[in-house]
Amino acid sequence: MQINRDEILNVSSAVCISQLYKNWYAAECIVNRGGRFLRLRYPYRTPSGAMQMISYLQGKRVDFPRPDYQIQVHVMNMGR
Repeated sequence: MQINRDEILNVSSAVCISQLYKNWYAAECIVNRGGRFLRLRYPYRTPSGAMQMISYLQGKRVDFPRPDYQIQVHVMNMGR
């Protein structure tokens, strides 16, 4: 899922680590698209890949690091 940087509301500066899978690290951000709030997780095999994605989401990098696994999209309820 390609996103516009104007849609990003918050970028988590910490790398998400899976408790179930050995080599699964993710960069996470919250996006407002069309009035819906989405939590996107970009998973990688290494923590350095996830840190590169965090740098991209924060606007510090120009190139998009391709995720190693399928991107996870969660629709947030926001208390409703």
